[in-house]
Amino acid sequence: MSRVSCINTPNASKPILSSTGAMPYSHCTVAAGLIFLTGQVGLPASDPTAIVRGGAYAETTEALKNVAAILAAAGSDLEHVLRCEVYLMDLDRDFDGFNKAWIEAFAEHRPASAVMQIAGLGMGACVEIVCTAAVMSRGAVNSHMA
Repeated sequence: MSRVSCINTPNASKPILSSTGAMPYSHCTVAAGLIFLTGQVGLPASDPTAIVRGGAYAETTEALKNVAAILAAAGSDLEHVLRCEVYLMDLDRDFDGFNKAWIEAFAEHRPASAVMQIAGLGMGACVEIVCTAAVMSRGAVNSHMA
C-alpha cells in the first residue's frame, strides 16, 4: 500500500472555521504520485476571514493562487494539474469571470475539468476549485509536511 501524506502550507488560506473550530482537513493529500487538493475558494492566505471582493474573476484568481501554493508545497505546479472540478454559484453570472482567470492561470495547459452550478458554497463564495495533480518532485513532498 502506498504511503499517504497530508500537507498544509502557510502560503494558502487557512482551514475555514466552524462553530466548533477549524475544519478537520488538510490542504491536500499525496499518495501514489498524485496530489488531491481540498476545494479552494477565494480566501487570501493573508486574511482567511473573508472572501476577496470582485466577483468570480477575483475569487478564481485568489483560489488558483491557493492551488498553486498548495501544489508547490506538495512538489508540483499548475502545469501538472490533471483534472479539476469547478463549482460556480451561478453559471450565467460567474462563468465569464471564472474562465478569464482560468485562462490567465493555466495559459496553454488544459487540464480535464468539469464546471457545474451548485446551490451554495461556504462563506458566500461564488467559486470553488478542486484539483488532482501529479507530483513532479518527490523530495518536496516530505519537506513540507505539516
